[in-house]
Amino acid sequence: MMRTLDLLASDSSHLPFLYVFKESKVMEKYGYEIDLHIVGGAKAPTMAHRAKLALAGEIDFLSGLHHETYRERAKGEKRLTYLAQAQNNWDDRLVASPAIKSIDDLKGKKIVCHSKAPCVSGNLRAVLETCGLAPGEINMDVIDDTSGKFLDFVGEISSGKAAAALVDMPFDLYGVKKGLHVVGEGPGLREADECKAFGFSSSLPSPKDALTKAFELTAAHGGVGHDEGDS
Repeated sequence: MMRTLDLLASDSSHLPFLYVFKESKVMEKYGYEIDLHIVGGAKAPTMAHRAKLALAGEIDFLSGLHHETYRERAKGEKRLTYLAQAQNNWDDRLVASPAIKSIDDLKGKKIVCHSKAPCVSGNLRAVLETCGLAPGEINMDVIDDTSGKFLDFVGEISSGKAAAALVDMPFDLYGVKKGLHVVGEGPGLREADECKAFGFSSSLPSPKDALTKAFELTAAHGGVGHDEGDS
């Protein structure tokens, strides 16, 4: 009999990989099936529900918990543990007008950023400073738009209202088609980690070990048609 594991994604940008993970049924070889949820749905209306649901045993795994794990540990909670890194490269791209040849050209120029979250605007600011810009030289317009209308941000560059914009992939490709370009490559500062609250026992193979192995299969082969020896 299959046991259902609840996996909660923090953001829709995590879903392409996680849906392949779920729909490939790679976990079934270990005796589990995945029930996938996303923050904003009935299971977890807000980001603040994530750690609470995991610690209450209502969610088995979380994608993108980030710093919340450290905050809980600082309060003495030790059950939240990172299992796997599902993303090595930053999934945002800094798109700019042809006049911007390097980060140095962005001094004082308007940069549209699509989220005020520390893992987005905070990372971008840190990257710009690491690349040589002083804090006072960074002119960032943080819109914090959750509608996904990144084409509008690309349009701000084309219209001359902004010099650059930070957008999720694949909206950088829309910018390239309009004659814009990506400034450098996004550094690996933003990672979609899988996190779990330990504390239950089962006669099935360990959910932790099963998920880690299944993640490897999904990343390498799309999770389909490969046995243990293929990964």
